[in-house]
Amino acid sequence: MESSINSRITVFCIAAIYVLSLFFFQPWNHGIVKGADPYGYYCYLPSIFIHDDLLSQEKTLAARLQYAKGDYTPASENPLGIDETFVSPTGNQVGKYTVGMAVMLTPFFLIAHFLASLSGDADGFSNMYRYCIDSAGFIYLTLGLILLIPVLRRYFSDAISAAALILIGLATNAFFYATYQPSMSHGTLFFLYSLLIYASMKWHIEPTKKMSIAIGIAAGMITLIRPNEMICLFIPILWQLQSKNAFKEKINLFKTNWKLLALAVCVYIIPGLLQLAYWKLATGQFIFYSYSDETFDFSNPQILNGLISFKNGWFIYTPIMFIAALGCLLSFVKFQTDWLWPLWIILPLHIYISYSWWSWNYINGFGSRPMVELYPLLVLPLGVVILKLSNRKILLSIFGIIAVGFLLLNIFQTYQFSRAVLFTEEMNRAYYISTFGKTSTDINDLLAFDLNELQPTISLNKKHILYSKAMNIEADSSQLYFDSTLQKHVLELTKEIQYSPGLKSTIEDLDLQANTQICVETKALKKTDLNGIYSQPLLVIQIGDHTWKGIRLGNKVGNSKGGLWQGEPYIWTTVTGCITLSQNTTSIDPVSIFIWNQQSSPIYIDSLSVFTLKQ
Repeated sequence: MESSINSRITVFCIAAIYVLSLFFFQPWNHGIVKGADPYGYYCYLPSIFIHDDLLSQEKTLAARLQYAKGDYTPASENPLGIDETFVSPTGNQVGKYTVGMAVMLTPFFLIAHFLASLSGDADGFSNMYRYCIDSAGFIYLTLGLILLIPVLRRYFSDAISAAALILIGLATNAFFYATYQPSMSHGTLFFLYSLLIYASMKWHIEPTKKMSIAIGIAAGMITLIRPNEMICLFIPILWQLQSKNAFKEKINLFKTNWKLLALAVCVYIIPGLLQLAYWKLATGQFIFYSYSDETFDFSNPQILNGLISFKNGWFIYTPIMFIAALGCLLSFVKFQTDWLWPLWIILPLHIYISYSWWSWNYINGFGSRPMVELYPLLVLPLGVVILKLSNRKILLSIFGIIAVGFLLLNIFQTYQFSRAVLFTEEMNRAYYISTFGKTSTDINDLLAFDLNELQPTISLNKKHILYSKAMNIEADSSQLYFDSTLQKHVLELTKEIQYSPGLKSTIEDLDLQANTQICVETKALKKTDLNGIYSQPLLVIQIGDHTWKGIRLGNKVGNSKGGLWQGEPYIWTTVTGCITLSQNTTSIDPVSIFIWNQQSSPIYIDSLSVFTLKQ
């Protein structure tokens, strides 16, 4: 076999880019101190090694909150005010997430603990811990790329292997989980899948104890971290089944090496015993479902949404994987090889299972994050595509241009995410188009986010007024508040009085029809931050039973910078947004336009108007 120098240099360069990006994004400023998944994975370690509160988590949480810097919002059901653990039937705090990531993070934690002890801040959350824990994702993902070098080199040239590694490492959202959110589980799972593929390949070349143990460890830890990833066992089981006689040969191989097979099975079971022991200690039960009411709905998988929705759709935010998917088809037709059946069985199962989860768009990430762990397998069909194009210079050049474009887009969109330009878990087509190529947002972008429509240019002479009322006239006197800035009474919407007066009519009475553009406008003020995406005051447009849209007011009032999370208090602001009436609109459809305050903090409304734009 020829040298793999190009592939090794490639991985070195990818790792260097990761390191530079880590220092640019500085993920240690959020990560384990912010909460959510990273804290849930990690909290076992400081609670065991430092605070001795595995079953109460009180001291561990208190240590984290010293560094939270406003990233902590108490939850309602847990007395501790967090969602990463909850009260078990025995009264103990039990972790939502399995102990798998804590096991994989243990070496990095112990290094951090030793170094932090030297400086006297060994509390589990000081800078040294955050630096080391966020290094883990980058290091594991890089080790995964290193393990893929001999795997790729068995089937492809050094140049093709290097190209495939570049695309997997930099043109997919693996880059995001190596550099911006490295404390998530996906970089670690990427490594474990790479190890499983590498060990399975080596074991089938020459069965050994070392590779049997590696298979057991990799598959066992994958299953421990994400139990639904048990399907990874199909990699060693189905490896090298590409011919008609391969099944009999595989049975004979297993019979001949049954002791090594038993060794792999025993090693596979060991990680799971850790979880059973923890559940028994914390809950009194060996088997315990720790995700409460978060479940799979296998009868209604959101596969199409998971693949092409603008809410973290896999192909939307990692388009290079569409080419890898084409490579899967090409492999089945023209490239029968060792890894074909593991790929063809695991990929559809993984997609079906992942997008049957209640939160199919997988919040707290960029793109479809459960697909990242499968990239060590998908790099192989990506290599097949490059191989088939390698003798066709024009097609290869076109592919190269497209691939480089996808790579640059991926890195740029990661930067957009870091600047709060992208919020991919709740995006839509209009906002994606409106912000494409931008490094900052404006109010029209925010309106596209809310309404899923690009906004028109509005001028006074184009308005045809349908409704225009001052709230101090429309509202009941008990709802009014005197504003010293405007020197008049305005409507105060509170938790007790949530809804404003507004327009109630029909499409026929307003002389509207389908495809007409209708605009709403209000003048509002807030006295506190109301910037949370999911629970802001809304300017609601409701038409029939087919259209319900809300313009978020909290992040537009007092917003001169345009960011999704911006908006300053004590600034009266006029907010205007437009929608196009759908083709389902009929003359008898009722029209309701009003303001709804769904937060406990008040918002103040001066006026509300509705108009159309003259052609």
